[in-house]
Amino acid sequence: MKNKLLMGFPYVISVILMLGYQEITDKSYPYIIILFYVFYLVQLFVIYKRFLMVYSYIIFYITTNIIGVFLIETNNIFLNEIVMNSQNFNSLGLLVLVQMIFVEVIRLLYLSKKDLGYKGNINCNYTIRLGKLNINKINFIKLILFILFIIFLFLFLRVVNKPFFVVKLDRFLYQSQYLPSVINALSNSFLYFSPLIAIYAYFTKDKKIYTLIILAFVYFFWIGHKFSYFINVGYLIAIPFIMWGSYKVLRKSFRVGIIGIIVLILIVSIQSLVVYNRDFDDNIEYFKARLAQQGQLWWATYGLTNEEKNNVDEFSDEYKTYYKTSVPLNETYNSGMYKIMQLTTPYEVFKMKVEDKQSRYAYSTQASIYYYFKGIGLIVFSIISAIGYFYITNGLIKNILKMSIIPSILLARLFVIYNRALMQSDFNKLFSWEVVIILYGLLICFLLNITFRKIEIKKRNIIPKLNTNKIKMFN
Repeated sequence: MKNKLLMGFPYVISVILMLGYQEITDKSYPYIIILFYVFYLVQLFVIYKRFLMVYSYIIFYITTNIIGVFLIETNNIFLNEIVMNSQNFNSLGLLVLVQMIFVEVIRLLYLSKKDLGYKGNINCNYTIRLGKLNINKINFIKLILFILFIIFLFLFLRVVNKPFFVVKLDRFLYQSQYLPSVINALSNSFLYFSPLIAIYAYFTKDKKIYTLIILAFVYFFWIGHKFSYFINVGYLIAIPFIMWGSYKVLRKSFRVGIIGIIVLILIVSIQSLVVYNRDFDDNIEYFKARLAQQGQLWWATYGLTNEEKNNVDEFSDEYKTYYKTSVPLNETYNSGMYKIMQLTTPYEVFKMKVEDKQSRYAYSTQASIYYYFKGIGLIVFSIISAIGYFYITNGLIKNILKMSIIPSILLARLFVIYNRALMQSDFNKLFSWEVVIILYGLLICFLLNITFRKIEIKKRNIIPKLNTNKIKMFN
């Protein structure tokens, strides 16, 4: 067991030694550092396949971040978004170190929580009792999903004659032209109801649920979504099968995940051809550039500020945006990802990206933390954020297992917000009144659950004396 606990230790130490050697010799060894990371992932897959897949969402994006920086530092690439030619800033080592520390903290917490894989005695006939009305919980979830199907059928019929590949718009411009705020909110709701799909699919094995999933996926493809949204939804639906499925189910889930990524790459290729008229060779270059974009903000921030002191005094720019229902534009642009974009990007390009295209770049959180607190601060952030990530994911998994409807929806939303804070520097979304409301909602659900359990225990003690039938209560 001790050897398993220390599994990642040699890789972390190796990267630290490489960083020290680079500092002394002023030479870079990106190929060796990337090999350490690859070997680390391979060992995780061999020894902790289930862990790797349970946290595959964040590990996948971490890997794209690392590969992006590796491509920049080992290739001659023009980064058109930040208008810079790639060069070796020796930025890969620190990024690999902090990302491996992040994963290792989660792994150690995962090993310490033995109850994560415990299924217990799940009764699909749990009832929700509302006065004299008893509702079977699975049937209630089925009703919610049927309503969701009707909503998305309406949404799809609304845009069926104007798919992105006909109007030739990316999803940001498509959204601004064809999806009013209410419609857009309904569209986004699917992500937060995905745990209910997971509950229903896992506990009933009813294949009719794929009708809803296919409809929703076609709709999102129709309005220009490419990659991240499908991965989000797919991950939330697959999580109970990954966590509690047999090793046969686990292997099948892995194959489905690989096939899904290939399909998503094909979708991106189609959009690239239709919207931007790229041929095959241009498309290959696009994918290479797109991967590089996953690491460009870290690479550029590290390269531009590595010799500078920390900027702790500027962190007030971030908390000026916390717990506000409305943030002035100048404060928005001086915080989060926008601040890093302005640091690394010519103003004209920044303005065109944000105001004209109404979009932004990818993966900036490590760059933000490094800008404010440098390497030591980034390591501390990785440890603290990993603890938070574990407990949010753990809570989501447990509530899907317990078929808890409202907590699962709330935790799905919190999961999305936390991931955006970890990748997109959306700290203002994490420190917001919405998150406060979510936490209060979860607390209320927890207290109600305790109350119902006490009532159930009390009735179980009283009912036999009254010689009446056992009453099913909400669990």
